[in-house]
Amino acid sequence: IIHKRIAKAKFSIYLASTPSFSEYFAMKVFPYSKDGPSLFYMNEIRFAFLKHPNIINQIYAEPLRQAHLGTQKIKTSYILSEYAPYGDFFNLLKNHHILFEEKFIRTYFCQLVSAVEYLHSNGVAHLDLKLENLLLGFDYQLKVTDFDLSYLEGDQSINSEGSELYGAPELISRC
Repeated sequence: IIHKRIAKAKFSIYLASTPSFSEYFAMKVFPYSKDGPSLFYMNEIRFAFLKHPNIINQIYAEPLRQAHLGTQKIKTSYILSEYAPYGDFFNLLKNHHILFEEKFIRTYFCQLVSAVEYLHSNGVAHLDLKLENLLLGFDYQLKVTDFDLSYLEGDQSINSEGSELYGAPELISRC
């Protein structure tokens, strides 16, 4: 059951639930390309193996789903993942003009470093770390999300330099 859209960036993300579970999920929807599932979808599902307390957990992926948009049928793919009920750090800073104490900053910085160390130890480079991709999960735990631009060690090429103005210096300097 789709309840409402909770984010709209490159891809729409919906709050969803299923009758068999009494919990909520985030459902990221990828429109189909002409040739099949979106390349962003295909890239993101490769990171379902990541299991860390500070990384959003992918629950289920569906490569082809027929959806109705009015009278039109469209093909989509989607990923169900853990739901982070408290939003992202960008909105936290923008909407809640909080004076952050050192303990608060240190806590989230340590969680971010832990997640990035885990990613790098598994040969993963996120390539799009920004406030919008750092979520607040249950118990206000930091959760890194959005792996559709990420790189896995052994990939033949890097398909993205991340979001504009957020690219890693080593990626930008090679252009």
